[in-house]
Amino acid sequence: HSKMECCLNNPMDYNLNYKIGIKPKETKRCFQVGSAMHWGFENDTEDLTQWFQENGDLSQQVEKSFEQRQAEAMCHGYFSHKKEIFDEVLKDYDTGERVELLGDESIYHELELTAKIPSAKDKTKSYDFIAIIDLLILTKKGFIIIDYKSSSEIPDFNKYLDQIYRYDFV
Repeated sequence: HSKMECCLNNPMDYNLNYKIGIKPKETKRCFQVGSAMHWGFENDTEDLTQWFQENGDLSQQVEKSFEQRQAEAMCHGYFSHKKEIFDEVLKDYDTGERVELLGDESIYHELELTAKIPSAKDKTKSYDFIAIIDLLILTKKGFIIIDYKSSSEIPDFNKYLDQIYRYDFV
């Protein structure tokens, strides 16, 4: 999704980043917070010290950075309200009842899906589409896709619909 979005919105950035391999030197702090948060959710922990020691800057070896404290606070909020969040996510809006999970292995973190998308111009070509779904929940009524978002700005949820539609296509 990220590559496709970059290509559609700024072909020059796409060419520099993905074709030539020139990436911006500095990444936004929210990306580091978001990546750490994803890791915490996936590993069912609020303590992100291991992630920041492996992925943070050198100051992480001595003390917690603002980003680590922020990500840990977000994980704490998630885990403190996880039951309420899942109750809402798993609610059948027709009956108001909780939808049953498909089985013991019904929740997947960081699931990679791949698909071939045919070219609209050249019928002999197709393109690889790789989607990494943050959380996939399989229920007896279907599947639920959750994509965690972290941003330094107020989110525009309409902006994320393309990503969800692409996941649904795959």
